[in-house]
Amino acid sequence: MPLARAGTSGRRLLGWLLTPGSPEAAACQRSGSRSTRRRERITVVIGAAALAAVAVRVAAQLQSGFLTGLWQYDDAVYLGAALRIVHGVQPYHGAFVLMGPPGAPLLLTPLAELARVVGTQRALVVARLAMPLVAGANVVLLGLLLRHRAPLVAAVACFALALYPDGILTTLTVMLEPPLEFFCLLGAVILFDGDDLARSRRRVLLAGVTFGVAGTVKAWAILPVVVIVVLCLPRRRQRLIPFSAGVAGGFLAICGPFLVATPVAFMQQVVFAQLGRRGPSRASAAVRLEFLSGLWAGLRTGAQTPQLLLLTGAVCTATLITVGAVFAAAHRPVDAAPRVGDGPPRAGTSPLERFALGAAGVVLAGLLWPPEFWYHYPAFFGPFLALVLGLTAGRAAAARPFPVLATIAVVLAAAAYHAAAIPWSLPTLRNPAAQIAAVDALVPAGACVVTNNPEFTIGVDRYTASSARCPQIVDPLATTTVLSGDRSTPRGDARAASAWLRYFHRAQYLMLSTGSHARVLWSPALTRYVHQHFVLVSRTPWLILKHVSSSPLRPPSGAPRLPRKVASRGRRPGSGSVT
Repeated sequence: MPLARAGTSGRRLLGWLLTPGSPEAAACQRSGSRSTRRRERITVVIGAAALAAVAVRVAAQLQSGFLTGLWQYDDAVYLGAALRIVHGVQPYHGAFVLMGPPGAPLLLTPLAELARVVGTQRALVVARLAMPLVAGANVVLLGLLLRHRAPLVAAVACFALALYPDGILTTLTVMLEPPLEFFCLLGAVILFDGDDLARSRRRVLLAGVTFGVAGTVKAWAILPVVVIVVLCLPRRRQRLIPFSAGVAGGFLAICGPFLVATPVAFMQQVVFAQLGRRGPSRASAAVRLEFLSGLWAGLRTGAQTPQLLLLTGAVCTATLITVGAVFAAAHRPVDAAPRVGDGPPRAGTSPLERFALGAAGVVLAGLLWPPEFWYHYPAFFGPFLALVLGLTAGRAAAARPFPVLATIAVVLAAAAYHAAAIPWSLPTLRNPAAQIAAVDALVPAGACVVTNNPEFTIGVDRYTASSARCPQIVDPLATTTVLSGDRSTPRGDARAASAWLRYFHRAQYLMLSTGSHARVLWSPALTRYVHQHFVLVSRTPWLILKHVSSSPLRPPSGAPRLPRKVASRGRRPGSGSVT
Protein backbone atom coordinates (compact mmCIF):
# COMPACT_ATOMS: atom_id res chain seq x y z
CA MET A 1 0.00 0.00 0.00
CA PRO A 2 2.72 2.57 0.85
CA LEU A 3 4.46 1.76 -2.45
CA ALA A 4 1.23 2.23 -4.33
CA ARG A 5 0.65 5.57 -2.61
CA ALA A 6 4.19 6.64 -3.41
CA GLY A 7 3.67 5.69 -7.03
CA THR A 8 0.42 7.64 -7.17
CA SER A 9 2.07 10.69 -5.58
CA GLY A 10 4.94 10.46 -8.04
CA ARG A 11 2.58 10.35 -11.00
CA ARG A 12 0.67 13.34 -9.62
CA LEU A 13 3.89 15.30 -9.20
CA LEU A 14 4.93 14.28 -12.68
CA GLY A 15 1.62 15.43 -14.11
CA TRP A 16 1.85 18.69 -12.15
CA LEU A 17 5.30 19.47 -13.55
CA LEU A 18 4.93 18.20 -17.11
CA THR A 19 1.43 19.47 -17.90
CA PRO A 20 0.65 19.97 -20.74
CA GLY A 21 3.27 17.69 -22.25
CA SER A 22 1.17 14.51 -22.60
CA PRO A 23 -2.07 13.39 -24.30
CA GLU A 24 -3.86 13.93 -20.99
CA ALA A 25 -2.65 17.52 -21.09
CA ALA A 26 -4.70 18.25 -24.19
CA ALA A 27 -7.84 17.40 -22.26
CA CYS A 28 -6.65 19.62 -19.43
CA GLN A 29 -6.28 22.55 -21.80
CA ARG A 30 -9.82 22.01 -23.09
CA SER A 31 -11.10 22.29 -19.55
CA GLY A 32 -11.44 25.84 -18.31
CA SER A 33 -10.97 24.98 -14.63
CA ARG A 34 -7.86 22.87 -15.26
CA SER A 35 -6.42 25.55 -17.49
CA THR A 36 -6.86 27.96 -14.60
CA ARG A 37 -5.07 25.52 -12.31
CA ARG A 38 -2.20 25.30 -14.76
CA ARG A 39 -1.84 29.08 -14.79
CA GLU A 40 -1.86 29.04 -11.01
CA ARG A 41 0.93 26.47 -10.99
CA ILE A 42 3.03 28.59 -13.31
CA THR A 43 2.38 31.63 -11.12
CA VAL A 44 3.46 29.73 -8.00
CA VAL A 45 6.67 28.58 -9.68
CA ILE A 46 7.58 32.04 -10.97
CA GLY A 47 6.70 33.73 -7.69
CA ALA A 48 8.75 31.30 -5.61
CA ALA A 49 11.79 31.75 -7.86
CA ALA A 50 11.47 35.55 -7.81
CA LEU A 51 11.23 35.59 -4.00
CA ALA A 52 14.28 33.34 -3.78
CA ALA A 53 16.20 35.69 -6.07
CA VAL A 54 15.36 38.76 -3.98
CA ALA A 55 15.97 37.01 -0.65
CA VAL A 56 19.45 35.66 -1.41
CA ARG A 57 20.58 39.00 -2.84
CA VAL A 58 19.32 41.09 0.06
CA ALA A 59 20.91 38.60 2.46
CA ALA A 60 24.23 38.99 0.64
CA GLN A 61 24.01 42.79 0.89
CA LEU A 62 23.18 42.76 4.60
CA GLN A 63 25.53 39.98 5.70
CA SER A 64 28.59 41.45 3.97
CA GLY A 65 27.96 45.09 4.78
CA PHE A 66 28.16 45.86 1.06
CA LEU A 67 24.81 47.65 1.26
CA THR A 68 26.26 50.64 3.10
CA GLY A 69 30.00 50.10 2.65
CA LEU A 70 32.24 52.19 0.42
CA TRP A 71 33.81 49.50 -1.71
CA GLN A 72 32.96 50.00 -5.39
CA TYR A 73 33.69 52.44 -8.19
CA ASP A 74 31.15 51.81 -10.93
CA ASP A 75 28.04 52.42 -8.84
CA ALA A 76 29.26 55.89 -7.86
CA VAL A 77 29.93 56.72 -11.51
CA TYR A 78 26.36 55.83 -12.54
CA LEU A 79 24.69 57.61 -9.63
CA GLY A 80 27.15 60.48 -9.93
CA ALA A 81 26.26 60.94 -13.59
CA ALA A 82 22.58 61.07 -12.63
CA LEU A 83 23.38 63.67 -9.96
CA ARG A 84 25.18 65.84 -12.51
CA ILE A 85 22.26 65.55 -14.93
CA VAL A 86 19.62 66.62 -12.39
CA HIS A 87 21.83 69.58 -11.48
CA GLY A 88 21.82 70.71 -15.11
CA VAL A 89 25.27 69.54 -16.22
CA GLN A 90 25.46 68.36 -19.83
CA PRO A 91 26.89 64.85 -20.35
CA TYR A 92 29.74 64.32 -22.82
CA HIS A 93 30.80 67.93 -22.38
CA GLY A 94 33.84 69.32 -20.59
CA ALA A 95 34.80 67.34 -17.49
CA PHE A 96 31.58 65.28 -17.70
CA VAL A 97 33.20 62.32 -19.46
CA LEU A 98 31.00 59.21 -19.65
CA MET A 99 32.36 56.13 -21.40
CA GLY A 100 28.99 54.62 -22.17
CA PRO A 101 25.46 55.48 -23.31
CA PRO A 102 23.26 57.57 -20.99
CA GLY A 103 20.54 55.00 -20.27
CA ALA A 104 21.68 53.97 -16.78
CA PRO A 105 22.20 57.52 -15.46
CA LEU A 106 18.79 58.52 -16.79
CA LEU A 107 17.20 55.54 -15.01
CA LEU A 108 18.85 56.71 -11.78
CA THR A 109 17.67 60.32 -12.01
CA PRO A 110 14.73 59.71 -9.61
CA LEU A 111 17.24 58.57 -6.99
CA ALA A 112 19.41 61.58 -7.79
CA GLU A 113 16.41 63.77 -7.03
CA LEU A 114 15.93 61.82 -3.81
CA ALA A 115 19.53 62.66 -2.91
CA ARG A 116 18.53 66.32 -2.62
CA VAL A 117 16.45 65.32 0.40
CA VAL A 118 18.27 62.38 2.01
CA GLY A 119 21.82 62.94 0.81
CA THR A 120 23.94 61.07 -1.72
CA GLN A 121 25.06 58.32 0.66
CA ARG A 122 21.49 57.26 1.48
CA ALA A 123 20.49 57.58 -2.18
CA LEU A 124 23.27 55.12 -3.04
CA VAL A 125 21.92 52.69 -0.43
CA VAL A 126 18.43 52.95 -1.94
CA ALA A 127 19.86 52.34 -5.40
CA ARG A 128 21.66 49.24 -4.14
CA LEU A 129 18.48 47.95 -2.52
CA ALA A 130 16.69 48.33 -5.85
CA MET A 131 19.06 45.91 -7.59
CA PRO A 132 17.65 42.72 -5.93
CA LEU A 133 14.18 43.90 -6.96
CA VAL A 134 15.36 44.25 -10.55
CA ALA A 135 16.75 40.71 -10.33
CA GLY A 136 13.37 39.46 -9.10
CA ALA A 137 11.66 41.25 -11.97
CA ASN A 138 14.04 39.56 -14.41
CA VAL A 139 13.04 36.16 -13.03
CA VAL A 140 9.37 37.07 -13.50
CA LEU A 141 9.97 38.14 -17.10
CA LEU A 142 11.80 34.90 -17.85
CA GLY A 143 8.86 33.01 -16.39
CA LEU A 144 6.42 34.99 -18.53
CA LEU A 145 8.47 34.12 -21.60
CA LEU A 146 7.94 30.43 -20.76
CA ARG A 147 4.42 30.64 -19.33
CA HIS A 148 3.01 28.62 -22.24
CA ARG A 149 5.35 25.74 -21.41
CA ALA A 150 5.09 23.11 -18.71
CA PRO A 151 5.72 24.24 -15.11
CA LEU A 152 8.93 22.19 -15.10
CA VAL A 153 10.42 24.35 -17.87
CA ALA A 154 9.57 27.56 -16.04
CA ALA A 155 10.84 26.14 -12.74
CA VAL A 156 14.24 25.12 -14.11
CA ALA A 157 14.77 28.38 -15.99
CA CYS A 158 13.54 30.71 -13.24
CA PHE A 159 15.42 29.01 -10.40
CA ALA A 160 18.56 28.76 -12.55
CA LEU A 161 18.45 32.54 -13.04
CA ALA A 162 17.52 33.22 -9.42
CA LEU A 163 20.42 31.13 -8.09
CA TYR A 164 23.01 32.08 -10.72
CA PRO A 165 26.06 33.02 -8.60
CA ASP A 166 27.35 35.84 -10.77
CA GLY A 167 23.88 37.31 -10.88
CA ILE A 168 23.93 37.42 -7.08
CA LEU A 169 27.34 39.11 -6.98
CA THR A 170 26.38 41.67 -9.61
CA THR A 171 23.33 42.85 -7.65
CA LEU A 172 25.37 43.63 -4.53
CA THR A 173 25.48 47.18 -5.86
CA VAL A 174 24.45 49.23 -8.89
CA MET A 175 25.70 47.62 -12.09
CA LEU A 176 24.54 47.81 -15.70
CA GLU A 177 23.84 44.12 -16.23
CA PRO A 178 20.55 43.81 -14.22
CA PRO A 179 18.70 46.62 -16.07
CA LEU A 180 20.23 45.43 -19.34
CA GLU A 181 18.79 41.97 -18.71
CA PHE A 182 15.45 43.52 -17.76
CA PHE A 183 14.95 45.31 -21.08
CA CYS A 184 16.22 42.36 -23.13
CA LEU A 185 13.86 39.95 -21.38
CA LEU A 186 10.98 42.42 -21.66
CA GLY A 187 11.65 42.71 -25.38
CA ALA A 188 11.69 38.92 -25.71
CA VAL A 189 8.35 38.63 -23.85
CA ILE A 190 6.81 41.13 -26.26
CA LEU A 191 8.39 39.56 -29.34
CA PHE A 192 7.44 35.93 -28.77
CA ASP A 193 3.91 34.58 -28.88
CA GLY A 194 4.36 31.16 -27.34
CA ASP A 195 7.25 29.48 -29.11
CA ASP A 196 6.84 31.51 -32.29
CA LEU A 197 7.52 35.11 -33.19
CA ALA A 198 4.55 37.44 -32.86
CA ARG A 199 2.58 38.07 -36.03
CA SER A 200 1.59 41.59 -35.09
CA ARG A 201 3.87 44.21 -36.61
CA ARG A 202 3.05 46.50 -33.72
CA ARG A 203 4.33 43.95 -31.22
CA VAL A 204 7.48 43.35 -33.25
CA LEU A 205 8.07 47.09 -33.47
CA LEU A 206 7.53 47.52 -29.72
CA ALA A 207 9.92 44.65 -29.03
CA GLY A 208 12.53 46.39 -31.18
CA VAL A 209 12.03 49.63 -29.23
CA THR A 210 12.61 47.75 -25.99
CA PHE A 211 15.84 46.22 -27.25
CA GLY A 212 16.88 49.68 -28.46
CA VAL A 213 16.36 51.03 -24.95
CA ALA A 214 18.46 48.14 -23.65
CA GLY A 215 21.24 49.35 -25.94
CA THR A 216 21.18 52.74 -24.21
CA VAL A 217 22.01 50.95 -20.95
CA LYS A 218 24.86 48.90 -22.39
CA ALA A 219 25.90 48.24 -25.96
CA TRP A 220 25.90 44.48 -25.31
CA ALA A 221 22.21 44.46 -26.21
CA ILE A 222 23.34 44.22 -29.81
CA LEU A 223 24.28 40.56 -29.23
CA PRO A 224 20.73 39.16 -28.82
CA VAL A 225 19.50 41.71 -31.37
CA VAL A 226 21.73 40.09 -34.02
CA VAL A 227 20.14 36.70 -33.29
CA ILE A 228 16.63 38.12 -33.57
CA VAL A 229 17.47 39.84 -36.86
CA VAL A 230 18.53 36.47 -38.27
CA LEU A 231 15.25 34.92 -37.08
CA CYS A 232 13.30 37.74 -38.74
CA LEU A 233 15.02 37.44 -42.12
CA PRO A 234 12.44 35.09 -43.74
CA ARG A 235 9.70 37.72 -43.27
CA ARG A 236 11.34 41.05 -43.91
CA ARG A 237 8.28 43.26 -44.21
CA GLN A 238 6.34 41.71 -41.38
CA ARG A 239 9.18 41.29 -38.88
CA LEU A 240 12.66 42.39 -39.95
CA ILE A 241 11.85 45.97 -40.95
CA PRO A 242 9.57 46.74 -37.95
CA PHE A 243 12.01 45.20 -35.49
CA SER A 244 15.04 47.00 -36.94
CA ALA A 245 13.15 50.28 -37.02
CA GLY A 246 12.12 49.78 -33.43
CA VAL A 247 15.68 49.11 -32.30
CA ALA A 248 16.96 52.23 -34.03
CA GLY A 249 14.05 54.31 -32.77
CA GLY A 250 14.38 53.17 -29.16
CA PHE A 251 18.11 53.87 -29.13
CA LEU A 252 17.91 57.26 -30.85
CA ALA A 253 14.97 58.43 -28.77
CA ILE A 254 17.23 58.40 -25.71
CA CYS A 255 20.70 58.94 -27.18
CA GLY A 256 19.65 61.26 -30.02
CA PRO A 257 19.56 64.51 -28.00
CA PHE A 258 23.05 63.88 -26.62
CA LEU A 259 24.32 62.86 -30.05
CA VAL A 260 22.98 66.07 -31.59
CA ALA A 261 24.29 68.29 -28.78
CA THR A 262 27.85 66.88 -28.72
CA PRO A 263 28.27 64.57 -31.73
CA VAL A 264 32.07 64.36 -31.70
CA ALA A 265 32.40 63.84 -27.94
CA PHE A 266 29.52 61.36 -27.87
CA MET A 267 31.04 59.17 -30.59
CA GLN A 268 34.50 59.43 -29.06
CA GLN A 269 33.40 58.48 -25.54
CA VAL A 270 30.64 55.97 -26.28
CA VAL A 271 32.03 54.24 -29.37
CA PHE A 272 35.70 54.79 -30.13
CA ALA A 273 36.99 54.87 -26.55
CA GLN A 274 35.25 51.56 -25.85
CA LEU A 275 36.45 49.88 -29.03
CA GLY A 276 40.05 50.86 -28.37
CA ARG A 277 39.98 50.24 -24.65
CA ARG A 278 42.79 48.19 -23.14
CA GLY A 279 41.79 47.77 -19.52
CA PRO A 280 43.90 46.19 -16.79
CA SER A 281 41.54 43.34 -15.87
CA ARG A 282 42.40 40.31 -17.97
CA ALA A 283 41.49 36.68 -17.42
CA SER A 284 42.07 33.43 -19.23
CA ALA A 285 39.27 31.60 -21.01
CA ALA A 286 39.29 28.94 -18.27
CA VAL A 287 38.79 31.51 -15.51
CA ARG A 288 36.01 33.18 -17.49
CA LEU A 289 34.27 29.83 -17.86
CA GLU A 290 34.43 29.42 -14.07
CA PHE A 291 32.39 32.60 -13.71
CA LEU A 292 30.10 31.85 -16.64
CA SER A 293 29.33 28.32 -15.44
CA GLY A 294 28.56 29.59 -11.94
CA LEU A 295 31.19 27.43 -10.23
CA TRP A 296 33.24 30.39 -8.99
CA ALA A 297 31.28 32.88 -6.91
CA GLY A 298 33.79 35.57 -6.03
CA LEU A 299 34.85 39.09 -6.91
CA ARG A 300 38.41 38.13 -7.87
CA THR A 301 39.11 37.40 -11.53
CA GLY A 302 42.63 36.08 -11.07
CA ALA A 303 43.77 32.52 -11.71
CA GLN A 304 41.98 29.87 -9.64
CA THR A 305 43.00 26.43 -8.36
CA PRO A 306 43.75 23.63 -10.85
CA GLN A 307 41.03 21.49 -9.25
CA LEU A 308 38.44 24.17 -9.94
CA LEU A 309 39.67 24.51 -13.50
CA LEU A 310 39.28 20.76 -14.04
CA LEU A 311 35.79 20.82 -12.52
CA THR A 312 34.88 23.74 -14.78
CA GLY A 313 36.00 21.83 -17.84
CA ALA A 314 34.03 18.76 -16.82
CA VAL A 315 30.83 20.71 -16.07
CA CYS A 316 31.00 22.80 -19.25
CA THR A 317 31.68 19.73 -21.39
CA ALA A 318 28.84 17.76 -19.79
CA THR A 319 26.42 20.67 -20.22
CA LEU A 320 27.35 21.18 -23.85
CA ILE A 321 27.00 17.47 -24.66
CA THR A 322 23.67 17.20 -22.82
CA VAL A 323 22.14 20.23 -24.51
CA GLY A 324 23.36 19.11 -27.93
CA ALA A 325 22.14 15.54 -27.49
CA VAL A 326 18.71 16.58 -26.18
CA PHE A 327 18.04 19.03 -28.99
CA ALA A 328 19.34 16.61 -31.58
CA ALA A 329 17.40 13.54 -30.39
CA ALA A 330 14.38 14.64 -28.36
CA HIS A 331 11.27 15.94 -30.08
CA ARG A 332 9.56 19.14 -29.09
CA PRO A 333 6.91 18.64 -26.38
CA VAL A 334 3.27 19.09 -27.24
CA ASP A 335 3.11 22.38 -25.37
CA ALA A 336 5.83 23.75 -27.68
CA ALA A 337 3.68 23.18 -30.76
CA PRO A 338 2.87 26.10 -33.04
CA ARG A 339 -0.32 28.04 -32.44
CA VAL A 340 -3.71 26.76 -33.50
CA GLY A 341 -3.98 26.84 -37.26
CA ASP A 342 -0.24 26.60 -37.86
CA GLY A 343 -0.29 22.86 -38.55
CA PRO A 344 1.10 19.89 -36.62
CA PRO A 345 4.16 20.26 -34.37
CA ARG A 346 7.52 19.97 -36.09
CA ALA A 347 10.38 17.79 -34.97
CA GLY A 348 12.92 20.61 -35.29
CA THR A 349 13.58 23.56 -33.03
CA SER A 350 11.07 26.34 -32.53
CA PRO A 351 11.94 30.05 -32.99
CA LEU A 352 12.10 30.48 -29.20
CA GLU A 353 14.52 27.58 -28.92
CA ARG A 354 16.63 28.95 -31.74
CA PHE A 355 16.68 32.33 -30.05
CA ALA A 356 17.75 30.77 -26.76
CA LEU A 357 20.54 28.72 -28.30
CA GLY A 358 21.71 31.52 -30.60
CA ALA A 359 21.68 34.24 -27.95
CA ALA A 360 23.47 32.03 -25.41
CA GLY A 361 26.14 31.18 -27.97
CA VAL A 362 26.65 34.75 -29.16
CA VAL A 363 26.77 36.20 -25.63
CA LEU A 364 29.17 33.45 -24.53
CA ALA A 365 31.49 34.25 -27.43
CA GLY A 366 31.17 37.96 -26.70
CA LEU A 367 32.33 37.43 -23.11
CA LEU A 368 35.19 35.08 -23.99
CA TRP A 369 36.67 37.22 -26.76
CA PRO A 370 37.44 40.77 -25.41
CA PRO A 371 40.74 41.28 -23.57
CA GLU A 372 39.07 42.97 -20.59
CA PHE A 373 36.97 40.99 -18.11
CA TRP A 374 35.35 41.89 -14.78
CA TYR A 375 33.41 39.75 -12.33
CA HIS A 376 30.03 41.29 -13.19
CA TYR A 377 30.24 40.65 -16.93
CA PRO A 378 28.94 37.02 -16.84
CA ALA A 379 25.66 38.16 -15.27
CA PHE A 380 24.42 39.03 -18.76
CA PHE A 381 24.92 35.40 -19.76
CA GLY A 382 22.68 34.20 -16.92
CA PRO A 383 19.21 34.70 -18.51
CA PHE A 384 20.16 33.01 -21.77
CA LEU A 385 21.85 30.11 -20.00
CA ALA A 386 18.78 29.69 -17.79
CA LEU A 387 16.50 29.79 -20.84
CA VAL A 388 18.52 27.06 -22.57
CA LEU A 389 18.55 24.90 -19.44
CA GLY A 390 14.79 25.23 -19.00
CA LEU A 391 14.01 24.35 -22.60
CA THR A 392 16.47 21.44 -22.48
CA ALA A 393 14.81 20.11 -19.33
CA GLY A 394 11.39 20.28 -20.99
CA ARG A 395 12.51 18.26 -24.00
CA ALA A 396 14.39 15.69 -21.92
CA ALA A 397 11.60 15.23 -19.38
CA ALA A 398 9.03 14.62 -22.10
CA ALA A 399 11.10 11.63 -23.25
CA ARG A 400 12.46 10.26 -19.93
CA PRO A 401 10.49 11.89 -17.11
CA PHE A 402 11.61 10.11 -13.91
CA PRO A 403 15.43 10.10 -14.46
CA VAL A 404 15.35 13.68 -15.68
CA LEU A 405 13.29 14.89 -12.74
CA ALA A 406 15.65 13.18 -10.30
CA THR A 407 18.67 14.77 -11.96
CA ILE A 408 17.04 18.20 -11.97
CA ALA A 409 16.18 17.89 -8.28
CA VAL A 410 19.78 17.07 -7.37
CA VAL A 411 21.25 19.87 -9.49
CA LEU A 412 18.81 22.49 -8.19
CA ALA A 413 19.47 21.42 -4.61
CA ALA A 414 23.22 21.82 -5.14
CA ALA A 415 22.66 25.20 -6.82
CA ALA A 416 20.49 26.37 -3.93
CA TYR A 417 23.13 25.32 -1.40
CA HIS A 418 25.85 27.08 -3.40
CA ALA A 419 23.80 30.29 -3.71
CA ALA A 420 22.84 30.28 -0.03
CA ALA A 421 26.54 30.10 0.93
CA ILE A 422 27.47 33.21 -1.08
CA PRO A 423 26.34 35.81 1.52
CA TRP A 424 28.62 34.22 4.12
CA SER A 425 31.58 33.81 1.76
CA LEU A 426 31.94 37.52 1.02
CA PRO A 427 34.33 39.78 2.95
CA THR A 428 32.69 41.84 5.65
CA LEU A 429 32.89 45.61 5.38
CA ARG A 430 32.67 47.97 8.32
CA ASN A 431 29.96 50.59 8.64
CA PRO A 432 31.08 53.87 7.05
CA ALA A 433 29.66 56.03 9.88
CA ALA A 434 33.12 56.75 11.29
CA GLN A 435 34.44 57.70 7.85
CA ILE A 436 31.52 60.05 7.26
CA ALA A 437 32.01 61.68 10.67
CA ALA A 438 35.72 62.17 10.01
CA VAL A 439 35.10 63.89 6.69
CA ASP A 440 32.25 66.01 8.12
CA ALA A 441 34.68 67.48 10.62
CA LEU A 442 37.28 68.33 7.99
CA VAL A 443 35.48 69.18 4.73
CA PRO A 444 32.56 71.66 4.82
CA ALA A 445 29.41 70.85 2.88
CA GLY A 446 29.36 72.43 -0.57
CA ALA A 447 33.14 72.50 -0.87
CA CYS A 448 34.74 71.75 -4.23
CA VAL A 449 36.28 68.31 -3.82
CA VAL A 450 38.26 66.48 -6.53
CA THR A 451 38.83 62.77 -6.04
CA ASN A 452 40.15 59.75 -7.88
CA ASN A 453 37.16 57.69 -6.68
CA PRO A 454 33.63 59.19 -6.73
CA GLU A 455 32.58 56.57 -4.17
CA PHE A 456 34.44 58.68 -1.59
CA THR A 457 32.55 61.90 -2.21
CA ILE A 458 29.16 60.25 -2.73
CA GLY A 459 29.62 58.11 0.37
CA VAL A 460 30.27 61.16 2.58
CA ASP A 461 27.80 63.57 0.91
CA ARG A 462 30.48 65.79 -0.62
CA TYR A 463 29.80 65.06 -4.29
CA THR A 464 28.00 68.27 -5.26
CA ALA A 465 29.76 71.60 -4.84
CA SER A 466 28.06 74.95 -4.39
CA SER A 467 30.45 76.66 -6.81
CA ALA A 468 29.78 76.42 -10.54
CA ARG A 469 33.54 76.60 -11.16
CA CYS A 470 34.13 73.23 -9.54
CA PRO A 471 35.09 70.55 -12.10
CA GLN A 472 32.08 68.36 -12.89
CA ILE A 473 34.09 65.13 -12.99
CA VAL A 474 32.06 61.91 -13.04
CA ASP A 475 34.51 59.16 -13.93
CA PRO A 476 38.20 59.91 -13.26
CA LEU A 477 39.37 56.77 -15.06
CA ALA A 478 37.28 57.56 -18.15
CA THR A 479 38.49 61.15 -18.05
CA THR A 480 42.12 60.07 -18.22
CA THR A 481 41.39 57.34 -20.77
CA VAL A 482 39.45 59.56 -23.18
CA LEU A 483 41.59 62.70 -22.90
CA SER A 484 44.84 60.78 -23.27
CA GLY A 485 43.62 58.39 -25.95
CA ASP A 486 44.17 55.49 -23.52
CA ARG A 487 47.75 56.69 -22.85
CA SER A 488 48.76 55.78 -26.36
CA THR A 489 50.65 58.95 -27.39
CA PRO A 490 52.74 61.64 -25.64
CA ARG A 491 50.36 64.27 -27.05
CA GLY A 492 47.42 62.51 -25.42
CA ASP A 493 49.29 62.31 -22.12
CA ALA A 494 49.99 66.04 -22.27
CA ARG A 495 46.32 66.82 -22.96
CA ALA A 496 45.12 64.72 -20.01
CA ALA A 497 47.83 66.08 -17.71
CA SER A 498 46.82 69.65 -18.58
CA ALA A 499 43.17 68.86 -17.78
CA TRP A 500 44.00 67.36 -14.39
CA LEU A 501 46.18 70.34 -13.51
CA ARG A 502 43.24 72.59 -14.34
CA TYR A 503 40.88 70.49 -12.19
CA PHE A 504 43.23 70.50 -9.20
CA HIS A 505 43.72 74.26 -9.55
CA ARG A 506 39.97 74.77 -8.98
CA ALA A 507 39.69 72.27 -6.13
CA GLN A 508 39.38 73.30 -2.50
CA TYR A 509 39.98 69.77 -1.24
CA LEU A 510 41.41 66.53 -2.59
CA MET A 511 40.28 63.06 -1.50
CA LEU A 512 42.77 60.52 -2.80
CA SER A 513 43.46 56.87 -2.24
CA THR A 514 47.01 55.59 -2.13
CA GLY A 515 46.48 54.22 -5.63
CA SER A 516 45.36 57.53 -7.14
CA HIS A 517 47.88 57.16 -9.98
CA ALA A 518 45.57 54.47 -11.39
CA ARG A 519 43.02 57.08 -12.49
CA VAL A 520 44.73 60.50 -12.27
CA LEU A 521 47.54 61.31 -14.68
CA TRP A 522 50.23 62.47 -12.25
CA SER A 523 52.50 64.61 -14.40
CA PRO A 524 55.51 66.33 -12.82
CA ALA A 525 53.68 69.67 -13.03
CA LEU A 526 50.65 68.27 -11.21
CA THR A 527 52.78 66.72 -8.48
CA ARG A 528 54.68 69.98 -8.02
CA TYR A 529 51.43 71.95 -7.84
CA VAL A 530 50.00 69.66 -5.16
CA HIS A 531 53.19 69.93 -3.09
CA GLN A 532 53.13 73.71 -3.33
CA HIS A 533 49.44 74.48 -2.83
CA PHE A 534 47.92 71.69 -0.71
CA VAL A 535 48.47 70.57 2.86
CA LEU A 536 47.65 67.15 4.22
CA VAL A 537 44.90 67.36 6.86
CA SER A 538 44.07 63.67 7.33
CA ARG A 539 45.22 60.20 6.36
CA THR A 540 41.96 58.57 7.50
CA PRO A 541 39.82 57.36 5.84
CA TRP A 542 41.76 58.59 2.79
CA LEU A 543 44.39 61.19 2.06
CA ILE A 544 42.50 64.46 2.46
CA LEU A 545 44.37 67.57 1.33
CA LYS A 546 43.28 71.18 1.64
CA HIS A 547 44.11 73.95 -0.81
CA VAL A 548 46.02 76.85 0.78
CA SER A 549 47.12 80.17 -0.66
CA SER A 550 50.63 80.01 0.75
CA SER A 551 53.14 77.56 -0.68
CA PRO A 552 54.89 75.12 1.66
CA LEU A 553 58.67 75.07 1.27
CA ARG A 554 58.72 71.29 0.98
CA PRO A 555 56.24 68.53 0.10
CA PRO A 556 53.90 67.69 2.99
CA SER A 557 54.38 64.30 4.61
CA GLY A 558 52.17 61.70 2.98
CA ALA A 559 51.38 63.80 -0.09
CA PRO A 560 50.95 61.87 -3.34
CA ARG A 561 54.15 61.39 -5.28
CA LEU A 562 54.58 60.70 -8.97
CA PRO A 563 55.00 56.93 -9.39
CA ARG A 564 57.83 55.95 -11.70
CA LYS A 565 55.64 53.53 -13.63
CA VAL A 566 53.10 56.22 -14.39
CA ALA A 567 55.79 58.73 -15.29
CA SER A 568 56.94 56.57 -18.19
CA ARG A 569 55.21 57.24 -21.49
CA GLY A 570 52.72 54.76 -22.84
CA ARG A 571 51.74 53.43 -19.42
CA ARG A 572 48.01 52.89 -19.15
CA PRO A 573 45.93 53.88 -16.14
CA GLY A 574 45.35 51.13 -13.63
CA SER A 575 42.30 49.41 -12.30
CA GLY A 576 38.76 50.53 -12.72
CA SER A 577 35.81 48.64 -14.13
CA VAL A 578 33.37 51.04 -15.69
CA THR A 579 32.10 49.71 -18.98
